[in-house]
Amino acid sequence: METKKLTVNLPEGVLAELKRLAELRNTTITSTLRRAIATESFVTQELESGGKLLIQKPDATIREIVIQ
Repeated sequence: METKKLTVNLPEGVLAELKRLAELRNTTITSTLRRAIATESFVTQELESGGKLLIQKPDATIREIVIQ
């Protein structure tokens, strides 16, 4: 896959969270951003096809996540 260089401007808080996630997964910021985009794409496709996004809590309760 050919890659292209991209420059983005992010608020400090968003960049800090991106760095935190990269450190948590022991990976690069680029890889973390790529994963975030893939996750957003998957969730969007599922919602567009009528799916729902659900989270199961440790106590087994299930909640729907609504993304607008």
